[in-house]
Formats: sequence, C-alpha cells, structure tokens
Amino acid sequence: MSKFKKQLEAEKELAMIKGESWEDYYSDLDIPEGWKCVSYGNDALPSFISDKDNIKGYQIWINSHNPEVKKLNSLDIYGVEKSFRFCVTLCYGYEKDLFQSDNFIEVIEWINNNPKSPEQIEETKEYL
Repeated sequence: MSKFKKQLEAEKELAMIKGESWEDYYSDLDIPEGWKCVSYGNDALPSFISDKDNIKGYQIWINSHNPEVKKLNSLDIYGVEKSFRFCVTLCYGYEKDLFQSDNFIEVIEWINNNPKSPEQIEETKEYL
C-alpha cells in the first residue's frame, strides 16, 4: 500500500475515532502558569507557548494521551506509528524538534533548564 493511501486511511480512521477536542489532549496535564494556548484550527496538534513573551517562549506540541489517537496522529504527522507525545520547538513554523519526551515533567524541566540563547531569540524573531 502506498504511503499516500496509508495516510488517507489513517485520516479517515482518525476522523471516526478521534471525537476528542484539543482540550482532551491535555486534560490529564497540569499546564504551568504563564504558558498560553496558541493552537490554531488548522494545526495537526494543540500547542502552547512556554512564556507570555512569544519570542522568549518555546512552542510545545501535545499529542493525545489516547494511544489509538496518538498513533493515528503520528502516522499523519511523521509517517510512523510511534512518536513522542510532547515535542518542543523553537517557535511556530520551526520544523526541527529541540526536545521530545513522553514525560511532561521532563518537558517542563528541559524548558526551565534551557532558556533561549540570544542566537535562538534572534532566530525566533525571523519566524514570528
């Protein structure tokens, strides 16, 4: 089966079982104070910025905690069945993951221990 056909089937299956709102994706999490939801309706996953200042904050993408939905999202986004639940990127539109984990505490710790460098802040400005 072609990759394109697999993706179409995954999208159909996802539409049938998804039934989750984006709030359901992170309903099991204690989102830190100061983070803000910056999800757009056409995004593949909900996301947050880790700082009220979009230039200083990282973008955190959150996949579903439902294993079936997570699997289908992973197929849709990455073309693989298994991916991490949380992906941290420099900012919206930045295509490389800086940090990935299935553990939300690890994500928070990584962000707290790795403030953006002056170079990363300048790079963020180019995207925003």
